[in-house]
Amino acid sequence: MKRKTEKRKLFSGKSKSEIIVFGIAFLIFFLWAASLLYPLVWLLNNSLKHRLDYLRNVSEILALPDAKYGPWDFKNYLEAFEGIKHNDTTFIGMIFNSLWYCAIVLGGNVLISACTGYVLSKYEFKARNFIYATAIVCMTLPIFGTGGAQYTFYHKTGMYDTPLYPIWSMLSGFGMRFMMLYAFFKGVSWDYAEAVLIDGGNDFTVFFKIMLPIASPMILTLCITGFIGVWNSYEAVLLYLPSYPTLAVGIFKVQEQFESDRPVYFAALIISVIPVLAVFIAFSDVIMNNLSIGGLKG
Repeated sequence: MKRKTEKRKLFSGKSKSEIIVFGIAFLIFFLWAASLLYPLVWLLNNSLKHRLDYLRNVSEILALPDAKYGPWDFKNYLEAFEGIKHNDTTFIGMIFNSLWYCAIVLGGNVLISACTGYVLSKYEFKARNFIYATAIVCMTLPIFGTGGAQYTFYHKTGMYDTPLYPIWSMLSGFGMRFMMLYAFFKGVSWDYAEAVLIDGGNDFTVFFKIMLPIASPMILTLCITGFIGVWNSYEAVLLYLPSYPTLAVGIFKVQEQFESDRPVYFAALIISVIPVLAVFIAFSDVIMNNLSIGGLKG
C-alpha cells in the first residue's frame, strides 16, 4: 500500500505526455549512470584476477575470475603497495605526497580566495574595480601560453622541485574559487558586520568570526570538489615536482612496467580511486545543499 501511495504522489496531477517524458528522462539518466559505473565495475573485477586468467579472458569484458586459477586474487592489492615505485618513492610515499599536496593547494587557495573575495565584495577603494577586472582577464588567458615563463621563473627562484612551488603558485587568491566566494559574500548582508563593529569589534573580527563561519558551507564544498580534482591531477606535479610524485603521477608513470601484470596495476588504480569515492559519498549532501546562506529574520 505504501508503494502504491508513493507512486500516486509521484505521478499525481501529471498528464500522460508528462509521464512519458519523465520515463524517457529517467531511462536516459539511468543509462548515463550505468555508463559511468561500468568502467569502475570492470576495473574492480579485473583487479581481482590472476595474471594468466586476465590474459586468457582479456576479450571477455565482464568475465568473472576462473576457478581453476584460484579464488579472487586479493594479493594483487598487496603487490600494488609493495611493488609500485617511481623515482625511489614507494606507493605509500605517493599517497603521502598526494595528501600534503592537496592540503597545501586546497587549504591555502580556498582561504586566500575567501580573503580576496570578501575584501573586493565588501570594501570600497580606488583599485577595487581594476583588481576585479584584472582577475577576470587573467582567467581568460590560456594556461599553456604562460607555461614557459612559469617554468623559467620557478627554476631561477629555486622553487622548482621543492614544496615551495605549491605554496607560491596555488596561493594566488584568484580563479574560479575567488569568483564563487566573491558572489557568495556579495549576497551576505552587511548588518552582521555593523552589529560587530558597534560592539567594539574590528574588521578582522568580522571576517574571522562572522563571515567565515557563514561561508563555511561554501568553503567546505569548494574543498571537497577541489580535493577530487587535485587528487586526480598530475600535470603540474609532473612538470614542477618530479621528486615528489603523487599517486596520480606515480600510477601514470609506472603503467608500462605492468604490461604483463595488468591486474596489479588495476588494483593500484582502485586504491587511488577509494579516497575520492569516500569523500564524495560522505559529503554528497553537503555539495547539494550548501548554497543557502541562512540569515536575518524579520
